[in-house]
Amino acid sequence: MERRDFILRLSSAAFAWSLPAHAQQQSGRTKHVAVLMNLAERDPMSNPRVKAIEDGLAQLGWTQERNLRIDYRWAGGDSNLIRAYAVELVASGPAAIIANGTPAAKALQTETHIIPVVFNHVADPVGVGLVKNLAQPEGNITGFSFFFDPPMYGKWLEFLKEVAPNCDRVAVMINPGADIHDSQLPTLRAAAASLAFSDLIELPVSSPVEVEERCSEIAAKGNIGLIVQPSPFSGAYREAIVSAINRHKICAVYPFRYFAAAGALLSYGPDVLDPFRGTALYTGRILNGEKIADLPVQQATKFEFVINAKTAKALGIAVPPTLLARADEVIE
Repeated sequence: MERRDFILRLSSAAFAWSLPAHAQQQSGRTKHVAVLMNLAERDPMSNPRVKAIEDGLAQLGWTQERNLRIDYRWAGGDSNLIRAYAVELVASGPAAIIANGTPAAKALQTETHIIPVVFNHVADPVGVGLVKNLAQPEGNITGFSFFFDPPMYGKWLEFLKEVAPNCDRVAVMINPGADIHDSQLPTLRAAAASLAFSDLIELPVSSPVEVEERCSEIAAKGNIGLIVQPSPFSGAYREAIVSAINRHKICAVYPFRYFAAAGALLSYGPDVLDPFRGTALYTGRILNGEKIADLPVQQATKFEFVINAKTAKALGIAVPPTLLARADEVIE
């Protein structure tokens, strides 16, 4: 295993998350499940994701000790590796494949229309063409979506205004080819205007070097807040991104808790492990004979707001007590 490294609320959601009334007792030959991960294997967040997958499968009677073989591939945010691993995993003929992130899901969609693919951490599965019908997916793909909609944008911008009221403009750090689409940018721009931000600046980045360059540019202009857009790139390079932003003393909001754990000032977004548990349960149900069409695409339902008080102090930011009181977690 050593290798290189929108909100949908269906009436059937409770059913889709719930376990079947009785898990089938598995016997016979071992089933093969493949997992294509965006992260590097050595990433500290990798082990919790693996545990979430394997615990979820075990709930439905599938364990590596008895009747299951799992092959993991770790792309480390490398789009070339994602495509290469997609070809390799499909050729290995698994019973199902778990895809972490939009690039992985799209690469697998290109390679197979037969093997069931269960995705997670996809921002807009309809918009990127993975599924046409969220409630009854057609074909061989379903999963768990992070749909970042206007209310989410509003929250990010509100938090920026509260911690940095002098910021009159906002920048959004985007990885070209990631989940944000041209259709979403006008919505984000409108949300910024409604909160008296005079402009929204796009910051495309494709490498840690570009992150440093863009941060230097906006820091020189002054009074610009920053939103770090969720993407496989920002997840894989979160430490470099957080470090550059903090070094240039930019007030920024991030989409997931793991950014705050890495030193980011504020994060607000879905719990990142829940979708891994969900994809494991869906995969177990597929192994037990259920069909993709009966497994609707689901949305995140658990969100967390985290403030890193240590970072706020280092940046010279006095976080309002009212905002601290709203946080699910304050990192001291």
